[in-house]
Amino acid sequence: MNAAILMIHCMTALVCGAECVSALGDLRGRFPKLLMFATLGLIHGVVPALTPPELRWAAFSENSRLHAAGLAFVGVLLFSAGWRLFEAYRPKIHGLSENLVTVIESAEGQALLRRLFWTCAVLGLAAWVISVVSMGSSLTEIFQRARFLYRRTEEYYLAAIAQHFVTLAIIPGFVCFFLPRGYRPLGVAYAVAMSLMLFLASQGSRANSMGLLGGLMMGYTLRRRVAAHRVVAVGMAGALLLLLSVSLYETRKTMARQSVGDMITTITSPRTYHGALVRDPLNYHEFLVAAVEYFPDRHAFLNGATYRRLLVFFLPRRYFHAIKPADPNMTFAEVVDPHSAAALTTIPPTMMGDGYINFWGWPGVLIMAANGAVFGYVQWKMRTSILWFVALGAMFVRLGVVAVRGQPYEIFLMGIATLGAVWLLGRLYGFSFRDAVRPGIPASPRNFMYASGRRPVTGY
Repeated sequence: MNAAILMIHCMTALVCGAECVSALGDLRGRFPKLLMFATLGLIHGVVPALTPPELRWAAFSENSRLHAAGLAFVGVLLFSAGWRLFEAYRPKIHGLSENLVTVIESAEGQALLRRLFWTCAVLGLAAWVISVVSMGSSLTEIFQRARFLYRRTEEYYLAAIAQHFVTLAIIPGFVCFFLPRGYRPLGVAYAVAMSLMLFLASQGSRANSMGLLGGLMMGYTLRRRVAAHRVVAVGMAGALLLLLSVSLYETRKTMARQSVGDMITTITSPRTYHGALVRDPLNYHEFLVAAVEYFPDRHAFLNGATYRRLLVFFLPRRYFHAIKPADPNMTFAEVVDPHSAAALTTIPPTMMGDGYINFWGWPGVLIMAANGAVFGYVQWKMRTSILWFVALGAMFVRLGVVAVRGQPYEIFLMGIATLGAVWLLGRLYGFSFRDAVRPGIPASPRNFMYASGRRPVTGY
């Protein structure tokens, strides 16, 4: 590898590593930041630095690799700057805010979480059933089809809408850690069972399955007081999720002719992890290189199509194709891997690549500063608002992975759908999110013990 490219990748890893170390000082409050920078540093720093030249995609020039490495480095600097700039104008708090802890532990807050636990468990499963049936499939047939066979050129709007609400199934595994202890085995069992079912039913799609397991990790981290052994446990859980994501990518290639036992053998086999650095999800920096290599030489820049599409997300493109641009991730797939596009499989261009192909090359990397500010805002709201804490706290691992891949349109839709659904359910239960902290929900000594990280004497 060119020495300059290697040095830039190492600098990217160091910047992200420094942000991760900084976040460890307040793990419960800044865990989202740790997740984002750990992922960016791994994909755009560590992995490309460690990948031997002979294993990289040979189609790309050294010049494109140099530019992609530079985009990644500048991108993480701007992402950090945007996040830190937002934090600079917010009051300093440690962990979750006292107001949020008070709401969570109040009678009203506990009633809300219990109802969301059961309702979202049912609605998440029901949304998946609707998404299957609305495409003309039976529940048994969906487990038997080959991967991608269910994908068709027709647009199934009901199925697409229902899929956005399947993510409600992530909430029970998250909120169970903030309910009495009896809910925890139920929440964990539900999340694991749903993740297995969704993986098998989709013949290998990992997104929702990993989101369900990530919700468990997020709930455990935000609930527990910070201690050395818990930091180690969270780190091991994150590493396990990464390894599982790598192994499931291989498992789905052969699962149609394997039993569950055979799939478990594949997952636990060391051979499964050979060459993991050049496979999804660890090789995603290669798609940033592809963006530099192919745009604008093979395809013109998209002139902000991702964000123009976002502004009119509610319009069906079948009827408003002149207003709503085509899916940029599908356009990118058509340029980078036509075979993938023919199978109706999108390929995102990474977070920096999204800015690059939308906003005329290098100027597009400035979008990373805005991305950093947005994620800083989301983290702040998760620490201070019960609505954002439940809706996006549960979803954050799912959203973070999509963000790093470079899918702002999907992040927006999933975030809006989940926030809207949780708000509506809360209002149906008679819970006022606007007036969540009020004289009727006093702060008790137990609440403040929880806020400080000490184990409550009573309760859960």
